[in-house]
Amino acid sequence: VYRISPDHKLLAFSVDYAGTERFTLQVKDLTTGALLPDAIPDTFYSVEWAADNQTLFYNKQDAAWRPYKVFRHRLGTALTDDPLVFHEDNDSYWLQLYKSKDQRYILLDMHSSTTKEVQFIPADQPEATPTVIHPREHKLEYSVEHHPTLRGGVFLIVTNGEAENFRVMTAPVAMPGKANWQELIPHRPAVKVDGVEPFANHLVIHERENGLRQIRVVDLATEQEQLVTFPEPVYNYDRHTNPEFDTTTLRFTYNSLTTPDTVFDYNMVDGTRVQRKQQAVLGGYDPANYVTERRFATARDGTQVPISLVRHKATPVDQPAPLLLYGYGSYGACIDPYFAASRVSLLDRGMVYAIAHIRGGGEMGRPWYLNGKLLHKMNTFTDFVDCAQSLVDAGVTAPETLTVMGRSAGGLLMGAVVNLRPDLFKAVIAGVPFVDVINTVLDPTIPL
Repeated sequence: VYRISPDHKLLAFSVDYAGTERFTLQVKDLTTGALLPDAIPDTFYSVEWAADNQTLFYNKQDAAWRPYKVFRHRLGTALTDDPLVFHEDNDSYWLQLYKSKDQRYILLDMHSSTTKEVQFIPADQPEATPTVIHPREHKLEYSVEHHPTLRGGVFLIVTNGEAENFRVMTAPVAMPGKANWQELIPHRPAVKVDGVEPFANHLVIHERENGLRQIRVVDLATEQEQLVTFPEPVYNYDRHTNPEFDTTTLRFTYNSLTTPDTVFDYNMVDGTRVQRKQQAVLGGYDPANYVTERRFATARDGTQVPISLVRHKATPVDQPAPLLLYGYGSYGACIDPYFAASRVSLLDRGMVYAIAHIRGGGEMGRPWYLNGKLLHKMNTFTDFVDCAQSLVDAGVTAPETLTVMGRSAGGLLMGAVVNLRPDLFKAVIAGVPFVDVINTVLDPTIPL
């Protein structure tokens, strides 16, 4: 991790010399190239500058690699003098920190798998005591940004409070508790709000609808909205850092099962975009030689489960083809249809590649995740089987040419489905499969 000081004269960066994810935080003078003597060992992934260009906030982890303490360091002082800013003593919570996009606040984020709490420190008052935005409340999640002029200056809050798929609220800085939250973007049952990105004159809402990511841009002066359109039926985009607050340009990377990473600058005023770069793919790759499509499989309970597919256009569609079906379906993680050059050789040899966006993941919103965990975990496994069966029934592939693959929690999926339907698959690739669950989670030496 690295952060440049507000005056652009110093670089704080973390180095891991042993591969243990315990970092040494160092500071470099960007004018002279010299390293300052301030070297802070055993730090984690978070570091931020205060507005004075002299004060750093950083976090440390415990013996189980859980980040749990935030300290404050002033350049040139002894590390033993670094005051403890916050200690998260609940071992089910992680403690991380970040800075608001407008650079006005240091934000401390404490989160478990179901609950979050955020505290803030004014960046120009680094010695201030952190202020709680809203105390942790069981199963209430919220993330925080800040806008200095919207509604007179407010925190922007993305929350699942009374909104399973999340909504966007604002809160006054002086009284930021939930009782004072006001709705800005309402909850929409079919649209999951993934995040909000504030700019001086625009608000960018990162959303997910019908299993696909989308970008909505709101003009704060006119309240007019524009939806960024994409040319393919199956696609993905990745957010960039976009560190500049006062800009009309939004940068993102577009890709799909056929299109390599392509960086665009999007003009939030007129909706035009400029391609800045595209990932080179060796071997004369031509995306026009490949076809993507989106299908839906009907699960045994009637749920429609999306499947993303790609094939070479020369691969016959009127007869079963060899097919590699990938699945994960855990932790609300989204397996979006991104580009991978390693797949091209398979496609060129007549194989079809597909992703089953099964429950337990987050592709179709928060309920999609909740309906594939705990007592509903069986849905993850049966969804995958039903996706595979639907591809066989449609003549896309056949059991004797169907290979399935998953890694880690997806390896658990592989173990389940091959036992449920051993007749349906020719081959199974289980990468680092999480199949010895009870022994693993009961081992106190493993930081899970």
